[in-house]
Amino acid sequence: AYRALAEGLDAGVRAPGAAAAEETKDEFMETLPHDAERPTEVALHMRLAAGAALRGQLERVVAFFRLAQLCRGGAPVSAEALAESDRDAGGRAQALRKLRGHLAAMLRAYPTARGED
Repeated sequence: AYRALAEGLDAGVRAPGAAAAEETKDEFMETLPHDAERPTEVALHMRLAAGAALRGQLERVVAFFRLAQLCRGGAPVSAEALAESDRDAGGRAQALRKLRGHLAAMLRAYPTARGED
């Protein structure tokens, strides 16, 4: 399900073992561990843009958080469960709270005063 969702990203899924220093697009998904035949985790990488593109990027992040909620416990997700999730306002609200928490944590990592810069 994550791979299908990743197809909506700029660069899709990064090839296992690809160099981190390679030039990448603003959005891609990485499967972890890299050398595993059946990866157990995914990492979503996104350079947030300013302006009109930001809203679409944030919606794609929310979609990954919602899918992560459905995949808790490692059970496969059915098409019916995905469709039901799309109609669940509570699930969206939970994913938005998670997004806000992650963004706030990222912002706290940046210097807040010119002297810290």
